[in-house]
Amino acid sequence: MRSLGERIGDWVAARFGRRRPPEAGPAVRVLQSTYYPSTGTSVSKLLNDDTVQTVMNLERELLLGASYRWTGEDAEATGVPDLLQAIERADGFDALLAAVAACRYTQYAVAEIIWQTDGGAWLPAAYRVLPRDACAISVDATGAVTGVVVTTTAGQVTLPPERAVVARHAPTPKEPTGHSVISDVREIIELKRRADHSVIRYLERFAAPSILAYYQPGATAEAKRQLLDALKELQSASVATLPGPKETAEVVLLEAKGGSGSSIGSAIEVLQLYEHRIARALLGSTLSIYEAQFGTRAQAETHLEVLKAVIRARQAAVEAVINQQVLQRVLEYNRADAGQLDVRFELNEPDFADRTAMSRWVTDLVSVGVLDPEADREAIRSMFGISR
Repeated sequence: MRSLGERIGDWVAARFGRRRPPEAGPAVRVLQSTYYPSTGTSVSKLLNDDTVQTVMNLERELLLGASYRWTGEDAEATGVPDLLQAIERADGFDALLAAVAACRYTQYAVAEIIWQTDGGAWLPAAYRVLPRDACAISVDATGAVTGVVVTTTAGQVTLPPERAVVARHAPTPKEPTGHSVISDVREIIELKRRADHSVIRYLERFAAPSILAYYQPGATAEAKRQLLDALKELQSASVATLPGPKETAEVVLLEAKGGSGSSIGSAIEVLQLYEHRIARALLGSTLSIYEAQFGTRAQAETHLEVLKAVIRARQAAVEAVINQQVLQRVLEYNRADAGQLDVRFELNEPDFADRTAMSRWVTDLVSVGVLDPEADREAIRSMFGISR
């Protein structure tokens, strides 16, 4: 029988049209299991592509290159700066940031937190980023991480959640361990790899010129054999001897012709096309990354503004992992008021200063007498990042 409160709620809903709140907890659940790295053409194999590596390195520099800061009203509260310094000074903190930033491509990243006690405080001593293929993530019915199974030379070890930092990119009920954007360009990468292989085979066959030698009329069989053996010693692509029209022997180098209309030229153009398609899919734009072969400066600046917004969004994902899985744990282990503290880890935005616009701005200030080129020389130099 339903309780009195539930029956009153039903009457109120029927009388006034109010809807009952849903039951607590998720409706869609996932299989409670441990998810192991996939096999076949896995993400790890696709990550070895040179274009993907270039994009990953570029994005890592954009996200992390401007360093980080601790913000919030309580960042300078008594005892808090010591905890924050312990977090960032622990060995492997930069590697942890790089791994978390790359999980958009690697699908997930796992690092072990090695804790230590220092004067009664629980602080991280080091962060060890674990090999992706050695980690299997365990989840519960809601998709939350319950542990990490790590395969080592000593066997399998289970890391409890409090000892692990697990960064997952866009986990869903279908992909509880996260989604790699590399899988979205799997077909393009495979096509690029085939084109790359074709270029290598072409170069192996034709990079060294073929050699054709003409022997003089009336040459003996022994002379022909000696000429052919001499050509083979050059280890060229191919060699041949033919009767020549001249009285003396002649050696001719036959080199493959390149150019946009040749087979090798077409293959290189296809490779460039695949590289731009991969970069466009992963970065959302190529105009602000690759040299602008076509288009205007206004178009490039528009793409740059879009890139700034994209970078900030991706920085926020990195910040969330550090704030929730590192900073919050340190505060909870060492502060009774951890829930009331306003402290945050934030990445600095990269410097996209337009130096041409800055030069015009400085010139205008000098012309109206606000800046003195001599007295304010050091300030102007630091503004443009010029060292002494």
